[in-house]
Amino acid sequence: APSEPIVIETVCFMPPNASPGTAVPPLVEKINSEMEGKIEFKHLGGSEVIAGLDQFAAVSSGVVDVSFLVSAYYVGDVPGAYSAYLSRIPISEERENGYYDYLKRIHAEENVAFLGRWQDENPFYFWLLEPIEKIEDLEGLMFRGGGVCYDPMFNALGISHTQMSPADVYTALQRGGLDGLGWPMAGINDMGWTEVLGCWLDHEMYPRNNATILMNMDTWNSIPSDIQDELMAVIADWEDNGLPAFFLDERATHREKCLEDHGLTTVELSPEETDEFYDAAYSSAWAFQKEIAPELYDEVYGYIGS
Repeated sequence: APSEPIVIETVCFMPPNASPGTAVPPLVEKINSEMEGKIEFKHLGGSEVIAGLDQFAAVSSGVVDVSFLVSAYYVGDVPGAYSAYLSRIPISEERENGYYDYLKRIHAEENVAFLGRWQDENPFYFWLLEPIEKIEDLEGLMFRGGGVCYDPMFNALGISHTQMSPADVYTALQRGGLDGLGWPMAGINDMGWTEVLGCWLDHEMYPRNNATILMNMDTWNSIPSDIQDELMAVIADWEDNGLPAFFLDERATHREKCLEDHGLTTVELSPEETDEFYDAAYSSAWAFQKEIAPELYDEVYGYIGS
C-alpha cells in the first residue's frame, strides 16, 4: 500500500457558488474521510479553473484527474452518454442491470473512467414570464436553448430557442427577449432569474439529471485494485444515500424561495396534456439519442428506456 495518499485533482463544470455544484464538496469530504491515507481528492474549483466545455478533453488528456461534469457537455465525444438524463430508474438499479457497465465501456473508449453520478433527484422544469393555460400556449415562445438537454423537446412542442450564456438570461427576460427557459429547481434562484420570472410549470423532467463523475483512465489504472473497489463503494453509498437527501433538500429550499419570496405562480396542465408534455420530453430525446448513436440505441434503451 502507498505510504502517502494518492492525490487526485478535481474540478467541477459549475462555478463554486451555483447550487447544484454545492453537492461536490460533501462528496469530496466523504471520500477523503473514508479513504483517509489512501486517496485524497484535491478539489481545485469550478469553471473558473477550466471552462466546463473544456473539462472532458482535460480529463481525457490528463490535464486534470477528475471532472464533475454533465454528459451534455461532451455528446460529441461520447454520444452514447447522452442517455444519462433519460433514466427513470434508481441509480442502484442502473448498477445492477448493465447500464452502469455500458457507461463505463463507452467512456473508456475516450481514455476516461466513468465512476458514477454526482446529481440525483434534481429534475428540470419550465420557467416562464407569463402563465400558460394549455400546452399549445408554448408554441412560438422564445426560450433560452439548452443544447442537447432541452432542444429536442422544445422542437417537439413548437418552442423557438436561442443559445445564450446564463449570465445574459436575466437581462433577456427583463427586456422580453426571452419568454422562458428550462432549468432545475435547485439553482433557479442563483442567478436572480426568479426576480423577473412570473411562473413555473409544475411538471418535472429527467430526475436523474446527467451529471457524471469522470476520471482520467491512466490515473484510474494507477490506483491499486483494492483501493479502486473501496473508492467505488464510497461513491455508490453517496449515490444511494447522500445524493437523494441533498437534492430533495435543495429542491425544497429553492421551491420555497420561488413561491414565498418571489411569488411565482404554479401552473399545472390537465392530465391529458401532462401525458402529452411527458411524451414530448422523452420521445423527442430518445429520437435524438437514436440519431446520434444508432448502433447503441437498442442496447441503451433496453437498460433504461421507458
